[in-house]
Amino acid sequence: MGERLSHTQQALVRFQARVHTRGGACIAQKWVYGLSVTPENLHWLAGILEGEGSFMRGIPSSPNRVRIAVQMTDRDVIERVARLWNGAVYECKARNPRHKASYRAQLDRSGAVALMILLRPLMGQRRQGQIDAAISSYNAGAALDARRNRRALTDNQVREARRRYRAGESGSALAQEYGLFNTGFYRMLNGETYSDVDESSCLAPG
Repeated sequence: MGERLSHTQQALVRFQARVHTRGGACIAQKWVYGLSVTPENLHWLAGILEGEGSFMRGIPSSPNRVRIAVQMTDRDVIERVARLWNGAVYECKARNPRHKASYRAQLDRSGAVALMILLRPLMGQRRQGQIDAAISSYNAGAALDARRNRRALTDNQVREARRRYRAGESGSALAQEYGLFNTGFYRMLNGETYSDVDESSCLAPG
């Protein structure tokens, strides 16, 4: 991207690179972030978001709750957007019955940041500024969580927690059991923290 990336951005890019080097890249990518974006789809998505999208930073109490959102009256377009990031389509009924309903798709938190990093080189200056502000907000949240969760787990606990989550146990319940905040726990699952722990040993139960 031609610019120096923050530690959080570097971790996200490295993790995405690891995902793409394994078999079944799209399946693996959906497992991590809910994204399934080919280069062709990425350019299409950039065009939609340049005109109709929003890149939002987190609120002060939750700075890591960043979001990408797009809302249009064209349901087929929103459905395609939602499919790309494995999200839902929300119907927004118009207050005036003579107006058409609109449809909304959104992507939050680490998934939004990962996609922002991919989209940024394709966007105009105004959108790039919004993306930078959102990622800065997310980094502030990551730093806050890092202070709250300073190496709270051993490597074996990290592997065990990831394996149990993959096997279907509740993320919130596991976070409580291991003494982590939910946001810190999910960052650990996604490899944004504890990225030095070998993930190959925790992709399958056993």
